[in-house]
Amino acid sequence: MFKQVPNERWNRHYDFIDLCEVNLSVLEFSSMFHISFEKVPEDGLGVCHYACVDLSNQLFLVFGVPDENSRSPGVIFRAPGNLNSVSEGLASVCAAMEIAQCDLNWSQDYFEKPEWILVRQGDDGNEVEITRFYKKVVAENNMKLLGARGHKQYYNVKKLR
Repeated sequence: MFKQVPNERWNRHYDFIDLCEVNLSVLEFSSMFHISFEKVPEDGLGVCHYACVDLSNQLFLVFGVPDENSRSPGVIFRAPGNLNSVSEGLASVCAAMEIAQCDLNWSQDYFEKPEWILVRQGDDGNEVEITRFYKKVVAENNMKLLGARGHKQYYNVKKLR
């Protein structure tokens, strides 16, 4: 079941991965699942359509092309760059839409589990995992954002072994 949440809940600092595409236009998707899309101008693409949805306490950004009636490409689900598992994310999307994964136009097959860990090291030397990311550059960017807050914490990015 889709639960629409404000687009502001989407954390842009976490980047995203395109998870899958469904063979529906923005208008068809909106009508079937009662989702309202926000229109946002995008350089080089025109006015695109976005909606943030919560599926089983996991946020997804649903993205559509400028032509609301076009199925080419269809509606794309974007997952945050710290999604626990691509297969779990795909399962959530398919369950909410009541379809099988083979019914998707395409689905992500490059990533399975995030491999970059952002950790905080305390004064006692113990490390605490903050979150994991699929892309090293995103993990490093978040490390810099946290470090810039001026706290006396030390942040580090490590590759999962």
